[in-house]
Amino acid sequence: KPMHQEMSDEEAQLVADLLKESKVLMEMPALAPGDVMLARATRQENLFMTQPQQRNMNGRVFGGFLMRRAFELAYATAFSFCGMPPRFLEVGEVTFKQPVSVGELLSLRAEIRASVDRSELSESLATAYSR
Repeated sequence: KPMHQEMSDEEAQLVADLLKESKVLMEMPALAPGDVMLARATRQENLFMTQPQQRNMNGRVFGGFLMRRAFELAYATAFSFCGMPPRFLEVGEVTFKQPVSVGELLSLRAEIRASVDRSELSESLATAYSR
């Protein structure tokens, strides 16, 4: 849903419920329900240096390579969280904020954003940070 649209009453209630659950998790984790965890507890990271084999015609790292590495980390994160291979449904959004040069250190991070249960992953996110 685009950011400029207002939330429905149902969405607002869902957000309020999630915030209430997360407050308990952050302040008194022992009192939180056993089937709830913070997204940061599912986080996986990968750090690597970009190589000349990954460059495009402009001398920068090929965007498809970056997308593949981000997808692979998100997939592996979902697999380790669910305990089974996740079923890929769609890529929601890919944004390249700046080009990545050969020889740069690239950090990828993926975490589970939401799931109905461990067998139905709702969303995972991978973010690349060039240093």
